[in-house]
Amino acid sequence: MTTLKNQILDTLQMSSEDYDLMIFLQFWNYCYKYAAKSPKKTQQFVANANINKWYMKELASRERTFLDMVPGLIKTKSDLNYHYKGCVAGIINLFPKALFEMIKEDPQSPEFTKDLITNTPLVYAN
Repeated sequence: MTTLKNQILDTLQMSSEDYDLMIFLQFWNYCYKYAAKSPKKTQQFVANANINKWYMKELASRERTFLDMVPGLIKTKSDLNYHYKGCVAGIINLFPKALFEMIKEDPQSPEFTKDLITNTPLVYAN
């Protein structure tokens, strides 16, 4: 039985290493967008197993859609790559809010410290 990844590799005529790098960069860019372009939050999102699992499921669904389209496409490498990117590009607009909210704000972050200082009432001892 051929795996989904192998079908994509055969269709796009790319190596496993190139595919893995492409998927990692797509996932990194996705996390970067929703981390408000903060490198530290991006790393937290990339390292989160639940976000990764959700992303990979969504990617697999879109890759199946792409493979279903292939019989009706012109089979040049550039055309196939174009349509593949078109199928998976929509993931960037999906935001599983519950998953992202599970990641707690880092208590050492400047935003947290600023909020703590700004919103903590002063109490004077006698």
